[in-house]
Amino acid sequence: MFYLQDPSLLEFQRRFQDSIQRNNLSTVFGVKDIPDDSQLREIIDGTEYFGSEKIGCMKCLRKKSRYGEVRYSHQILQATVMAPGKRQVIPLGPEFISNKSMGGVQDCELEAGKRLIPKLRSAHRQLSMVIVGDSLYSKQPFIKVLKEQKMHFILGAKPKDHKSLMEDIEFQIYNTEGKRTYHNSWVTDLEVNVRDLVKGGRARWKIENEGFNTLKNHGYHLEHNFGHGTKNLSEAFFMLNLLSFFVHQILELTDLLYQSCRAGFSARKEFWNVIRASFRLLLFDSWAQVLIRMNSPPLPAFQG
Repeated sequence: MFYLQDPSLLEFQRRFQDSIQRNNLSTVFGVKDIPDDSQLREIIDGTEYFGSEKIGCMKCLRKKSRYGEVRYSHQILQATVMAPGKRQVIPLGPEFISNKSMGGVQDCELEAGKRLIPKLRSAHRQLSMVIVGDSLYSKQPFIKVLKEQKMHFILGAKPKDHKSLMEDIEFQIYNTEGKRTYHNSWVTDLEVNVRDLVKGGRARWKIENEGFNTLKNHGYHLEHNFGHGTKNLSEAFFMLNLLSFFVHQILELTDLLYQSCRAGFSARKEFWNVIRASFRLLLFDSWAQVLIRMNSPPLPAFQG
């Protein structure tokens, strides 16, 4: 369901249930038995990707409005690999921002970041990394963790977070008419080379635009409430969504047939709309056959 970027678990079930003996879920994905909606939730139950004013659990983050209403949510801190000059972004293992109990100090993004960095270094010991992040992370405790893990960094620094620093240092870009067109500041341990620094800064924008924006607004329905469950359902749904995005990014980088098919569509959503429509109308023997059919000239209309 997440691979095909379908927004409705229930409707997805209904579309395939009638042809249980032979369907694209079995031929393309190797799914032998398709459970019903309630069974699927029980089997699995084990940026914010869940939010509710009514449903909550021990792990939920809680935010009280000025009217006293409590909103429950699940949030994620997602590490993503981005190479300057490349459009694709590759998600790495996420760090869940969640509470251990209903009491005590609430978890937050910065604390999750301090947990995530050692995990990244442990999983990728030989990888040379430059960590980019916003002004939230350009604080001494987080930078200390980066240095301990031998990671370089380019971290944003907003004036409201670093008032004394901004009194001494200010970076601006003006056009030929004398109008300021860009203003920003960074904290970094790298030797300052303006061209390389700008590439690193732009990589963070790419991560936000090609990664999280795509997951939220271009087909993956990341912020859609697929379900909360009683234990780990929302986390499981998030991971399935992320794994689907990961596979699609790898296909974009390495699979010539996929690249050829994708090039025929200007919008990512339209590309997957056609794939979903094909799954509803045609039976395929494999994922490769799906791409081959999409990459072939249209068949003539039936004459009879």
